[in-house]
Amino acid sequence: DAVSALLPAGKIGGDPLRAALLYAGGVSGVRASAGVALDRVMEIIGNTLAGITYIIVFSLTRNAGARAPLLLVMMLLVPLLALLVTVVMLWVGEHPFTVVFRAVARLVPPLRGGLEALRQTEDQVIHFLRDSPIVFVSGLVGSLLIEAMIIVEYHCLLAAFGLAFDLPTLLIVLLASGLARAVPTPGGLGALEASQVTALGVTSGQPLIGFVVGMVLRLHETLWMLIGLLALSMQGMSFARLRVLATRKVAA
Repeated sequence: DAVSALLPAGKIGGDPLRAALLYAGGVSGVRASAGVALDRVMEIIGNTLAGITYIIVFSLTRNAGARAPLLLVMMLLVPLLALLVTVVMLWVGEHPFTVVFRAVARLVPPLRGGLEALRQTEDQVIHFLRDSPIVFVSGLVGSLLIEAMIIVEYHCLLAAFGLAFDLPTLLIVLLASGLARAVPTPGGLGALEASQVTALGVTSGQPLIGFVVGMVLRLHETLWMLIGLLALSMQGMSFARLRVLATRKVAA
């Protein structure tokens, strides 16, 4: 996650490193990639369900206009449904990505080896969903519980700086923070602060408070990023070592 914060690739920038760490721990490359992919899918579903709930709660408690909340819900609902349909297809044994992989391999032959690895990862995901559906559902429930913990975390964090919000406003702060992390800039630089200024400016007419909230959340994000990088360095992981692993084709 710390590496993801540094790379301009949204939240998935550090996923190859997550797979590499699992591979270094003795897990096969295909299983490591499948595990990271499944973890990300469960997180996205949990985050999206939480975001839709946050918008509905705010709308019902603040008598917000129907158009803006409805548009936000639709923006979140469409990709959620697409992801759920994909998961169901994989669960019943369909291969929705294999056709794409084969087409790209024909167009760009040098990518054939990597695309074959992705196809094997898809097979591994299918096996997991068909053999362990209860584990997948449990992961989704766990993602929702994490969202509940984050609400408590943000309440305590903001209260420590004298920023007390009611629950609907706090949920919008969380929603804006989550959307900012999806922006492909290093650490959501600028996007996090702008999202809070916009959110609190629109919902409560206090854009200056939104700027303060953005600074507090930036401090929070930076602290966790430094802890993550420290943990990686304690394991002997560095960018120089990653280049060596790539040269030796160990990461593949």
